[in-house]
Amino acid sequence: MHELDTGMRVVRVNPEELRILGYREDEMVGRVVWEIIVMQDASRRAIEQKLKGERELRPFVRSFKKADGTAIPLLLADRHIRDVRGEIVGLRTAMTEIKPDA
Repeated sequence: MHELDTGMRVVRVNPEELRILGYREDEMVGRVVWEIIVMQDASRRAIEQKLKGERELRPFVRSFKKADGTAIPLLLADRHIRDVRGEIVGLRTAMTEIKPDA
Protein backbone atom coordinates (compact mmCIF):
# COMPACT_ATOMS: atom_id res chain seq x y z
CA MET A 1 0.00 0.00 0.00
CA HIS A 2 1.17 3.48 -0.78
CA GLU A 3 -0.37 6.93 -0.57
CA LEU A 4 0.08 9.76 -3.05
CA ASP A 5 -0.48 13.48 -2.59
CA THR A 6 -2.08 15.64 -5.29
CA GLY A 7 1.38 16.14 -6.83
CA MET A 8 1.52 12.36 -7.38
CA ARG A 9 4.39 12.01 -4.91
CA VAL A 10 4.58 9.00 -2.62
CA VAL A 11 4.00 10.24 0.94
CA ARG A 12 3.62 6.87 2.65
CA VAL A 13 4.47 3.27 1.78
CA ASN A 14 4.05 0.12 3.82
CA PRO A 15 6.71 -2.55 4.46
CA GLU A 16 4.99 -5.16 2.26
CA GLU A 17 5.15 -2.96 -0.83
CA LEU A 18 8.79 -2.20 -0.07
CA ARG A 19 9.46 -5.95 0.13
CA ILE A 20 7.63 -6.68 -3.13
CA LEU A 21 9.43 -3.94 -5.07
CA GLY A 22 12.80 -4.19 -3.32
CA TYR A 23 13.10 -0.51 -2.39
CA ARG A 24 13.91 1.13 0.93
CA GLU A 25 11.38 3.61 2.30
CA ASP A 26 13.69 6.57 1.64
CA GLU A 27 13.97 5.48 -2.01
CA MET A 28 10.20 5.74 -2.51
CA VAL A 29 8.88 8.50 -0.25
CA GLY A 30 9.05 11.83 -2.07
CA ARG A 31 9.27 10.31 -5.56
CA VAL A 32 6.62 10.84 -8.18
CA VAL A 33 4.98 7.46 -8.52
CA TRP A 34 5.29 7.13 -12.29
CA GLU A 35 9.09 6.89 -11.90
CA ILE A 36 8.53 3.31 -10.71
CA ILE A 37 5.78 2.43 -13.20
CA VAL A 38 6.53 0.75 -16.54
CA MET A 39 3.98 2.60 -18.74
CA GLN A 40 4.70 6.08 -17.41
CA ASP A 41 2.68 8.36 -19.70
CA ALA A 42 -0.56 6.37 -19.61
CA SER A 43 -0.20 5.86 -15.86
CA ARG A 44 0.40 9.54 -15.20
CA ARG A 45 -2.74 10.52 -17.14
CA ALA A 46 -4.83 7.91 -15.29
CA ILE A 47 -3.54 9.06 -11.88
CA GLU A 48 -4.19 12.72 -12.75
CA GLN A 49 -7.79 11.84 -13.70
CA LYS A 50 -8.30 9.87 -10.48
CA LEU A 51 -6.98 12.73 -8.35
CA LYS A 52 -9.44 15.08 -10.08
CA GLY A 53 -12.29 12.62 -9.52
CA GLU A 54 -12.69 12.19 -13.28
CA ARG A 55 -11.94 8.46 -13.47
CA GLU A 56 -13.71 5.53 -11.87
CA LEU A 57 -11.76 3.71 -9.17
CA ARG A 58 -11.78 -0.01 -9.87
CA PRO A 59 -9.20 -2.82 -9.57
CA PHE A 60 -6.65 -3.02 -12.39
CA VAL A 61 -3.24 -4.49 -13.23
CA ARG A 62 -0.16 -2.30 -13.69
CA SER A 63 3.51 -3.22 -14.05
CA PHE A 64 5.97 -1.61 -11.65
CA LYS A 65 9.75 -1.33 -11.87
CA LYS A 66 11.47 -3.20 -9.08
CA ALA A 67 14.67 -1.87 -7.55
CA ASP A 68 16.66 -4.46 -9.52
CA GLY A 69 15.26 -3.10 -12.80
CA THR A 70 12.86 -5.95 -13.55
CA ALA A 71 9.14 -5.41 -14.03
CA ILE A 72 6.43 -6.98 -11.90
CA PRO A 73 2.69 -6.96 -12.66
CA LEU A 74 0.56 -6.12 -9.62
CA LEU A 75 -3.17 -6.02 -8.98
CA LEU A 76 -4.06 -2.56 -7.67
CA ALA A 77 -7.09 -1.04 -5.98
CA ASP A 78 -7.32 2.72 -5.38
CA ARG A 79 -9.29 4.81 -2.88
CA HIS A 80 -9.47 8.58 -2.62
CA ILE A 81 -8.06 10.29 0.45
CA ARG A 82 -10.35 13.21 1.32
CA ASP A 83 -10.08 16.14 3.70
CA VAL A 84 -12.79 17.22 6.15
CA ARG A 85 -14.60 19.12 3.36
CA GLY A 86 -14.69 16.01 1.19
CA GLU A 87 -12.10 17.31 -1.26
CA ILE A 88 -9.71 14.77 -2.80
CA VAL A 89 -6.25 15.31 -1.30
CA GLY A 90 -4.60 12.09 -2.33
CA LEU A 91 -4.86 8.51 -3.45
CA ARG A 92 -4.33 5.32 -1.45
CA THR A 93 -3.37 2.27 -3.49
CA ALA A 94 -3.39 -1.30 -2.20
CA MET A 95 -1.39 -3.78 -4.24
CA THR A 96 -1.41 -7.54 -4.45
CA GLU A 97 1.19 -9.75 -6.06
CA ILE A 98 -0.08 -11.77 -9.00
CA LYS A 99 1.30 -15.23 -8.40
CA PRO A 100 1.26 -17.86 -11.14
CA ASP A 101 -0.95 -20.88 -10.54
CA ALA A 102 0.93 -23.82 -9.08
